[in-house]
Amino acid sequence: MERPYSSRLAVSGLRVFGLGDGAKPERVKTVQIKRKDRGMTAILRWPESKGAIGYNVRFGVAPDKLYSSYQVYSANHVKIVTLNAGQDYFFAVDAFNENGVTEGVVI
Repeated sequence: MERPYSSRLAVSGLRVFGLGDGAKPERVKTVQIKRKDRGMTAILRWPESKGAIGYNVRFGVAPDKLYSSYQVYSANHVKIVTLNAGQDYFFAVDAFNENGVTEGVVI
């Protein structure tokens, strides 16, 4: 096996993926959503999920098309400024930790 410039093989970082042995965080069941700026901005707030280290806030134009997302650490709110005026949106807040992801309710 040859390497470029006859260099030695080196590992500069190693990341191990998998799931822990503990419990997933609690489900986020309620989300307060406030739209402003002609509907182009949404401010979402939710109660903290026990056991969560962060949240994935998913959103889109249909309940089964939540293709956009924000990742939130150390907070239970987010301001989304990328929405289109006059368009209805659906949101879900998923809680996660090292043991997995608990999907939130689609609102």
